Amino acid sequence: MIKRISLPIFIIIACISIGDASAEGKNQHTISQETIELIAAGDLQGASVKLAESPHGMKVKYIQGEISKVLYMEASGKPSKSNAYNAYRRAATAYHNLYLFLLAEGISSDKFLSEAKKNYTKASRVAKGMQKDQCKLLEAALFAASGDLKKASKIFEKVEQAATLGDFAAAEHAAAYNAALGNVDEAVRNLQRAYEIDPEKTSEWIFVSDDFFKIQNEPSFLEMLRKFAIEPKNETTLSIPASKKPALEIAEPSPFFMKGINLPKYKRTKRKK
Repeated sequence: MIKRISLPIFIIIACISIGDASAEGKNQHTISQETIELIAAGDLQGASVKLAESPHGMKVKYIQGEISKVLYMEASGKPSKSNAYNAYRRAATAYHNLYLFLLAEGISSDKFLSEAKKNYTKASRVAKGMQKDQCKLLEAALFAASGDLKKASKIFEKVEQAATLGDFAAAEHAAAYNAALGNVDEAVRNLQRAYEIDPEKTSEWIFVSDDFFKIQNEPSFLEMLRKFAIEPKNETTLSIPASKKPALEIAEPSPFFMKGINLPKYKRTKRKK
Protein backbone atom coordinates (compact mmCIF):
# COMPACT_ATOMS: atom_id res chain seq x y z
CA MET A 1 0.00 0.00 0.00
CA ILE A 2 2.58 2.81 -0.94
CA LYS A 3 4.46 5.08 -3.49
CA ARG A 4 8.00 4.60 -4.72
CA ILE A 5 10.80 6.44 -6.50
CA SER A 6 13.43 4.15 -8.08
CA LEU A 7 14.49 2.22 -4.99
CA PRO A 8 16.57 -0.93 -4.36
CA ILE A 9 15.47 -4.47 -5.13
CA PHE A 10 13.40 -6.01 -2.34
CA ILE A 11 15.17 -9.28 -1.59
CA ILE A 12 13.63 -11.30 1.22
CA ILE A 13 16.07 -14.10 1.87
CA ALA A 14 16.84 -15.47 5.28
CA CYS A 15 20.51 -16.10 4.56
CA ILE A 16 21.47 -12.97 2.60
CA SER A 17 24.04 -10.52 3.85
CA ILE A 18 22.97 -6.93 4.47
CA GLY A 19 25.25 -5.74 1.70
CA ASP A 20 23.54 -7.99 -0.85
CA ALA A 21 20.22 -6.22 -0.34
CA SER A 22 21.53 -2.80 -1.24
CA ALA A 23 21.92 -3.42 -4.97
CA GLU A 24 20.26 -0.73 -7.07
CA GLY A 25 17.22 -1.62 -9.12
CA LYS A 26 13.46 -2.11 -9.11
CA ASN A 27 11.40 -4.63 -7.20
CA GLN A 28 11.78 -8.18 -8.45
CA HIS A 29 8.67 -9.48 -10.22
CA THR A 30 7.59 -10.66 -13.65
CA ILE A 31 5.18 -7.80 -14.40
CA SER A 32 6.16 -6.07 -17.63
CA GLN A 33 6.72 -2.34 -18.03
CA GLU A 34 3.84 -2.26 -20.52
CA THR A 35 1.50 -3.69 -17.87
CA ILE A 36 2.74 -1.20 -15.28
CA GLU A 37 2.03 1.65 -17.71
CA LEU A 38 -1.49 0.32 -18.36
CA ILE A 39 -2.18 0.23 -14.61
CA ALA A 40 -0.80 3.76 -14.23
CA ALA A 41 -3.04 4.96 -17.08
CA GLY A 42 -6.08 3.45 -15.37
CA ASP A 43 -6.62 0.81 -18.07
CA LEU A 44 -7.22 -2.02 -15.62
CA GLN A 45 -9.02 -4.20 -18.17
CA GLY A 46 -6.00 -4.03 -20.47
CA ALA A 47 -3.63 -4.63 -17.56
CA SER A 48 -5.67 -7.65 -16.50
CA VAL A 49 -5.31 -9.17 -19.99
CA LYS A 50 -1.55 -8.58 -19.94
CA LEU A 51 -1.20 -10.08 -16.46
CA ALA A 52 -3.01 -13.21 -17.64
CA GLU A 53 -0.27 -13.59 -20.26
CA SER A 54 2.55 -13.07 -17.71
CA PRO A 55 4.49 -15.82 -15.93
CA HIS A 56 2.28 -16.65 -12.95
CA GLY A 57 4.32 -15.60 -9.94
CA MET A 58 2.96 -14.62 -6.54
CA LYS A 59 3.25 -10.91 -7.33
CA VAL A 60 1.29 -11.31 -10.55
CA LYS A 61 -1.52 -13.13 -8.73
CA TYR A 62 -1.52 -10.48 -6.02
CA ILE A 63 -1.86 -7.56 -8.46
CA GLN A 64 -4.43 -9.50 -10.52
CA GLY A 65 -6.48 -9.92 -7.37
CA GLU A 66 -6.39 -6.20 -6.52
CA ILE A 67 -7.37 -5.24 -10.08
CA SER A 68 -10.26 -7.75 -9.98
CA LYS A 69 -11.58 -6.18 -6.77
CA VAL A 70 -11.56 -2.71 -8.34
CA LEU A 71 -13.24 -3.90 -11.55
CA TYR A 72 -15.88 -5.78 -9.57
CA MET A 73 -16.67 -2.73 -7.43
CA GLU A 74 -16.91 -0.49 -10.50
CA ALA A 75 -19.24 -2.95 -12.25
CA SER A 76 -21.48 -3.75 -9.28
CA GLY A 77 -22.24 -0.18 -8.22
CA LYS A 78 -23.53 0.78 -4.79
CA PRO A 79 -23.42 -2.18 -2.37
CA SER A 80 -26.32 -3.28 -0.19
CA LYS A 81 -26.52 -1.90 3.34
CA SER A 82 -25.59 -5.26 4.87
CA ASN A 83 -22.47 -5.56 2.70
CA ALA A 84 -21.47 -1.89 2.62
CA TYR A 85 -18.51 -2.05 5.01
CA ASN A 86 -16.89 -5.08 3.38
CA ALA A 87 -17.43 -3.72 -0.14
CA TYR A 88 -16.05 -0.24 0.55
CA ARG A 89 -13.10 -1.51 2.54
CA ARG A 90 -12.26 -4.12 -0.11
CA ALA A 91 -12.29 -1.43 -2.80
CA ALA A 92 -10.27 0.97 -0.64
CA THR A 93 -7.51 -1.54 0.10
CA ALA A 94 -7.39 -2.59 -3.58
CA TYR A 95 -6.90 1.01 -4.73
CA HIS A 96 -4.44 1.50 -1.85
CA ASN A 97 -2.36 -1.52 -2.86
CA LEU A 98 -2.33 -0.53 -6.54
CA TYR A 99 -1.26 2.97 -5.49
CA LEU A 100 1.60 1.47 -3.51
CA PHE A 101 2.59 -0.87 -6.33
CA LEU A 102 2.95 2.07 -8.72
CA LEU A 103 4.68 4.13 -6.05
CA ALA A 104 7.22 1.34 -5.68
CA GLU A 105 7.81 1.66 -9.43
CA GLY A 106 8.39 5.42 -9.19
CA ILE A 107 4.87 6.41 -10.29
CA SER A 108 2.39 8.39 -8.19
CA SER A 109 -1.26 7.80 -9.13
CA ASP A 110 -3.53 10.60 -7.94
CA LYS A 111 -6.56 8.64 -9.14
CA PHE A 112 -5.82 5.53 -7.06
CA LEU A 113 -4.93 7.68 -4.05
CA SER A 114 -8.19 9.62 -4.36
CA GLU A 115 -10.31 6.48 -4.82
CA ALA A 116 -8.66 4.79 -1.83
CA LYS A 117 -9.37 7.83 0.38
CA LYS A 118 -12.97 8.04 -0.83
CA ASN A 119 -13.70 4.37 -0.15
CA TYR A 120 -12.01 4.41 3.26
CA THR A 121 -14.26 7.35 4.19
CA LYS A 122 -17.35 5.40 3.10
CA ALA A 123 -16.17 2.28 4.96
CA SER A 124 -15.51 4.30 8.12
CA ARG A 125 -19.07 5.68 8.11
CA VAL A 126 -20.61 2.21 8.34
CA ALA A 127 -17.84 0.53 10.39
CA LYS A 128 -18.60 -0.87 13.84
CA GLY A 129 -16.41 -1.71 16.82
CA MET A 130 -12.93 -2.93 15.85
CA GLN A 131 -13.66 -2.15 12.20
CA LYS A 132 -13.41 1.57 12.95
CA ASP A 133 -9.88 1.26 14.35
CA GLN A 134 -8.78 -0.97 11.47
CA CYS A 135 -10.08 1.62 8.99
CA LYS A 136 -8.26 4.42 10.80
CA LEU A 137 -4.99 2.47 10.72
CA LEU A 138 -5.34 1.83 6.99
CA GLU A 139 -6.18 5.47 6.30
CA ALA A 140 -3.20 6.59 8.38
CA ALA A 141 -0.92 4.26 6.40
CA LEU A 142 -2.28 5.63 3.11
CA PHE A 143 -1.78 9.28 4.09
CA ALA A 144 1.72 8.50 5.40
CA ALA A 145 2.62 6.80 2.11
CA SER A 146 1.35 9.80 0.15
CA GLY A 147 3.54 12.15 2.19
CA ASP A 148 0.72 13.82 4.16
CA LEU A 149 2.33 13.07 7.51
CA LYS A 150 0.29 15.61 9.48
CA LYS A 151 -3.01 14.04 8.39
CA ALA A 152 -1.61 10.54 8.92
CA SER A 153 -0.57 11.34 12.48
CA LYS A 154 -3.92 12.96 13.25
CA ILE A 155 -5.82 9.85 12.13
CA PHE A 156 -3.44 7.45 13.91
CA GLU A 157 -3.90 9.30 17.21
CA LYS A 158 -7.63 8.47 17.11
CA VAL A 159 -6.96 4.72 17.16
CA GLU A 160 -7.82 2.93 20.42
CA GLN A 161 -4.47 1.18 20.78
CA ALA A 162 -5.53 -0.97 23.74
CA ALA A 163 -8.47 -2.34 21.75
CA THR A 164 -6.22 -3.50 18.91
CA LEU A 165 -3.87 -5.65 21.01
CA GLY A 166 -3.91 -9.26 19.82
CA ASP A 167 -5.65 -8.33 16.55
CA PHE A 168 -3.77 -9.57 13.47
CA ALA A 169 -5.19 -7.00 11.04
CA ALA A 170 -4.43 -4.12 13.42
CA ALA A 171 -0.82 -5.29 13.80
CA GLU A 172 -0.50 -5.48 10.00
CA HIS A 173 -1.90 -2.00 9.45
CA ALA A 174 0.21 -0.46 12.23
CA ALA A 175 3.31 -2.04 10.65
CA ALA A 176 2.40 -0.54 7.26
CA TYR A 177 1.80 2.89 8.83
CA ASN A 178 5.16 2.92 10.58
CA ALA A 179 6.98 1.59 7.52
CA ALA A 180 5.51 4.44 5.44
CA LEU A 181 6.83 6.91 8.02
CA GLY A 182 10.25 5.22 8.05
CA ASN A 183 9.83 4.18 11.70
CA VAL A 184 11.76 0.94 11.32
CA ASP A 185 11.69 -0.22 14.95
CA GLU A 186 7.92 0.27 15.28
CA ALA A 187 7.30 -1.38 11.92
CA VAL A 188 9.39 -4.38 12.95
CA ARG A 189 7.71 -4.57 16.37
CA ASN A 190 4.25 -4.67 14.80
CA LEU A 191 5.33 -7.22 12.19
CA GLN A 192 6.59 -9.42 15.00
CA ARG A 193 3.17 -9.07 16.66
CA ALA A 194 1.47 -10.10 13.42
CA TYR A 195 3.91 -13.00 12.93
CA GLU A 196 3.19 -14.37 16.40
CA ILE A 197 -0.51 -14.45 15.56
CA ASP A 198 -0.22 -15.84 12.01
CA PRO A 199 3.28 -16.65 10.65
CA GLU A 200 2.12 -17.79 7.21
CA LYS A 201 -0.05 -14.78 6.39
CA THR A 202 2.61 -12.39 7.66
CA SER A 203 5.34 -14.04 5.58
CA GLU A 204 3.27 -14.01 2.40
CA TRP A 205 2.18 -10.41 2.97
CA ILE A 206 5.77 -9.18 3.38
CA PHE A 207 6.77 -11.04 0.23
CA VAL A 208 4.06 -9.78 -2.15
CA SER A 209 3.09 -6.33 -0.82
CA ASP A 210 4.75 -2.96 -1.38
CA ASP A 211 4.24 -1.69 2.17
CA PHE A 212 7.88 -1.92 3.19
CA PHE A 213 9.93 -0.49 0.31
CA LYS A 214 11.02 2.49 2.41
CA ILE A 215 12.65 0.27 5.04
CA GLN A 216 13.55 -2.79 2.97
CA ASN A 217 17.32 -2.34 3.35
CA GLU A 218 17.35 -1.38 7.02
CA PRO A 219 19.50 -3.78 9.09
CA SER A 220 16.84 -4.40 11.75
CA PHE A 221 14.23 -5.17 9.07
CA LEU A 222 16.57 -7.60 7.30
CA GLU A 223 17.43 -9.24 10.62
CA MET A 224 13.73 -9.74 11.31
CA LEU A 225 13.35 -11.45 7.92
CA ARG A 226 16.17 -13.82 8.81
CA LYS A 227 14.46 -14.69 12.07
CA PHE A 228 11.19 -15.29 10.24
CA ALA A 229 13.14 -17.43 7.73
CA ILE A 230 11.30 -15.90 4.78
CA GLU A 231 13.07 -17.29 1.74
CA PRO A 232 11.47 -17.06 -1.70
CA LYS A 233 13.46 -19.58 -3.77
CA ASN A 234 11.99 -18.10 -6.95
CA GLU A 235 9.15 -15.85 -8.07
CA THR A 236 6.53 -18.53 -7.42
CA THR A 237 7.77 -20.06 -4.17
CA LEU A 238 7.50 -18.83 -0.61
CA SER A 239 8.89 -20.84 2.26
CA ILE A 240 6.61 -21.54 5.20
CA PRO A 241 7.88 -21.56 8.80
CA ALA A 242 8.80 -25.11 9.78
CA SER A 243 6.32 -25.15 12.65
CA LYS A 244 3.49 -24.35 10.24
CA LYS A 245 4.31 -26.65 7.32
CA PRO A 246 1.19 -28.62 6.35
CA ALA A 247 1.09 -32.38 6.61
CA LEU A 248 1.24 -34.30 3.34
CA GLU A 249 -2.18 -34.86 1.86
CA ILE A 250 -2.88 -36.87 -1.27
CA ALA A 251 -5.33 -34.80 -3.30
CA GLU A 252 -6.08 -37.46 -5.91
CA PRO A 253 -5.94 -41.23 -5.29
CA SER A 254 -3.61 -43.21 -7.53
CA PRO A 255 -2.55 -46.86 -7.85
CA PHE A 256 0.39 -46.00 -5.57
CA PHE A 257 -1.25 -43.68 -3.03
CA MET A 258 -4.81 -44.42 -2.03
CA LYS A 259 -6.71 -42.42 0.55
CA GLY A 260 -7.53 -44.42 3.63
CA ILE A 261 -11.14 -45.53 4.10
CA ASN A 262 -12.96 -46.60 7.24
CA LEU A 263 -13.84 -50.26 6.88
CA PRO A 264 -16.86 -51.58 8.78
CA LYS A 265 -16.11 -53.46 11.99
CA TYR A 266 -17.70 -56.85 12.63
CA LYS A 267 -18.15 -58.75 15.88
CA ARG A 268 -16.53 -62.09 15.98
CA THR A 269 -18.93 -64.89 16.85
CA LYS A 270 -18.27 -68.50 17.58
CA ARG A 271 -19.40 -70.91 14.91
CA LYS A 272 -22.10 -73.24 16.07
CA LYS A 273 -21.16 -76.88 16.02
